[in-house]
Amino acid sequence: MHRFFFLIYFILSGHVFSADFIDLDIDNSKFNFSKYTKLQFPQCFDNLGISKDFFQPDLLGTFNEDLSSRNKKTLRKQGKSIRNYHSKLVKLRQEKDNESILRISREAMSFINGSSIFDKEFLIKYKPFSRGYDRFILNGVPLDFLSSQQFSALMISSIALESAKDQGLHNLSKEWTNTGLKISRWIFENRGCSQILSTAYDIPNIKIKRLRVNNLCSLLHNTESYFAENLLLDSLQKEDYKSAIAFASLSIIDQEITPISQSSYESSAFVRLNNLVRLAYSAKKEKSWCLAYKGNDRAISLAKEIGIEPLEAWLKARDFAANYYKPDEEDLWSTRYGSAGDKKIGIAIPIEQVHPVYPLRLLQRGIEGCVMLNFTVNKEGKTEDIKVEWTTEDGFSEPAIESAKTYTYSIPKTGEETTKIFNYKTIVVFKIQDPNKSNDYVPAGCE
Repeated sequence: MHRFFFLIYFILSGHVFSADFIDLDIDNSKFNFSKYTKLQFPQCFDNLGISKDFFQPDLLGTFNEDLSSRNKKTLRKQGKSIRNYHSKLVKLRQEKDNESILRISREAMSFINGSSIFDKEFLIKYKPFSRGYDRFILNGVPLDFLSSQQFSALMISSIALESAKDQGLHNLSKEWTNTGLKISRWIFENRGCSQILSTAYDIPNIKIKRLRVNNLCSLLHNTESYFAENLLLDSLQKEDYKSAIAFASLSIIDQEITPISQSSYESSAFVRLNNLVRLAYSAKKEKSWCLAYKGNDRAISLAKEIGIEPLEAWLKARDFAANYYKPDEEDLWSTRYGSAGDKKIGIAIPIEQVHPVYPLRLLQRGIEGCVMLNFTVNKEGKTEDIKVEWTTEDGFSEPAIESAKTYTYSIPKTGEETTKIFNYKTIVVFKIQDPNKSNDYVPAGCE
C-alpha cells in the first residue's frame, strides 16, 4: 500500500531601470515608489499625491475585436516555448545546475522579448475563453493561457536571480532583479493589480466602481517583494537611502497584500520586520524623523508579535527620532498584518484541519492531484457554503469537501468586530509519498 500525505494551502482573497534582457512597452517614469511609502506611512505626509490614474483596470480582452487566426496561432506557439523554458528551469533549479540555469534563462528572456505576451495590442484583443487556448494551474491558482505565460516570464527572472546569487554574481543578480521588477510592474499596471491597493488602503477620494482583479495578481506580490528587497539591499550598499526607503515600502506593501501573509504568516512577518528596520535606518540617515520613528516603533511591535526580543538599537533609534517627531496617538497600522491588516480585510487563521481520506481507487492507480475549495468562514470560525472551484480529478472533490467541513479558524474579525469572511480559498493537494520525490514536489496540474 502506498503511503500518502496532504498539503493544504490557505489563500485570502522616480526610479528608472535598464536591463539588456527585456524591453517592455512601459513608461519608466511611473516607477516612483515614494507613493508606496506614503501609503505605508500616511501620517508622515501632508499630501498622499495619489491620483485615480494610478489605479488601472485589467486590459485583458477589453477591445471588441478578437485576435486574428494568424496571431492566435503565433501566441499559442510562443506560449508553448515559454512554458517549456519555465518547466526546464524549474527542473534545473531542483538539480542546482546554476550554470545551465543562467544560460537558458538568458535564452528564454531573449525569446520572451521577441514574443507577443507583453504586447498591449495582443492583450486587449485576447479573449481568455476562446477555443484553442489551454488553461493552466500555477502555484495552485488557475490562469488563462496568456496570464500563465506572463507569470512564467516573471518566474524565469526569479529563478535566474536565485542562481546568480548562488554563484556570487552581483552585477548579474542586479540585472535579473531589474528585469523581474520591470515584468512585475508591467503586470501590475496592465492587469488590474493596482486596484487591490484601492481596497486594502484608505486612500482619500479614490473609489473604484468595479473591482476586477485576475488570479495573476495574487501570484505577483510575493515575487515582486523579493525583487524589491534585493534592490533595497543594493541601495543600502550604495548609501542611496531615498531609494532604500522606497524599495522597502514596496516590499512591505507587497507582503501585506499577498496571500502568503495569511497562509505563511511567520515567513512573511520576518520579511516585513527586516525591511521595517532597514527603512527606519535609511530614514534616520535622511533625517526623516517621522519615518524613522514609525519604522522602528512598528518593528519593535512586530518583533514582539512573533516572539522575538527587539534589539536595544531599535529602541534607542526610536527614542532618538522622538526628539524630532511627536508621535500621534492614532495609527491604524495593524501589528499582525500591517497597514492592509484588519481595517477592511477579514482575518482568520487556520487552527485545526482533519486530513481528507485519499480515495482508494485513485490511490491504487497512483493518481495524484488537487482541489481548489471556496467557502465562507463564519463568525464562529467554522466553514460553510463549501464549493469546488476546480479539481484535477473529480474523485478528489468529495473527500476534500468532507475535510473542509472539519476546519476550524480563529474568530474572524474586521478591526474589533467579529465578521464573516466570504470566498476564502483552500487548495487540498493529494500526493503519494515517494523517497525519489523532492521536498517541493507537487503533482502535475497543481504547480
